[in-house]
Amino acid sequence: MVDGYNVLHAALLPGELRTQVRWWDEEGRKRLIRRVCSFDPDQRRRSDNDISSPESKADLEEQTRPSTWTVWVVFDGDRDPPEDPALPAHIRIVFAPSADDYLVSRSRRAEANESIYVVSSDKRVVGRCAHAGAQIIKPVDFLARCLELQDPDPSPTEAI
Repeated sequence: MVDGYNVLHAALLPGELRTQVRWWDEEGRKRLIRRVCSFDPDQRRRSDNDISSPESKADLEEQTRPSTWTVWVVFDGDRDPPEDPALPAHIRIVFAPSADDYLVSRSRRAEANESIYVVSSDKRVVGRCAHAGAQIIKPVDFLARCLELQDPDPSPTEAI
């Protein structure tokens, strides 16, 4: 689960730009979601592999198989999530009156066999989620596994 505005503010926008734009508006959300859509949990491992040997090629195939993970991007706000058919099936957008409370609550409700990862740099949220059993990922580490897209096309986030 991604603490949307926290990640946008803490890691996606350079410090100087944060003071010049309204990073919490629709354009900021679109920018973050475009980046999250390219999330690849195995990106670092694949880029570090030498795929010249048959064993490495088999490892690469294993790592690139679809998995059962879902990325939830949670924003503060009392509104319905956008219905966007272009949004990948493994990406979910949530608006909650308090994104912090949503992240903590969802971490507490996780099943024993369910792995929950929370992406945030908010110390209170991180502490509460870790106490509930979630594993914590720093925003910059998460974004390192998201490809930097050069295309300014706003899809698949037309109405976020």
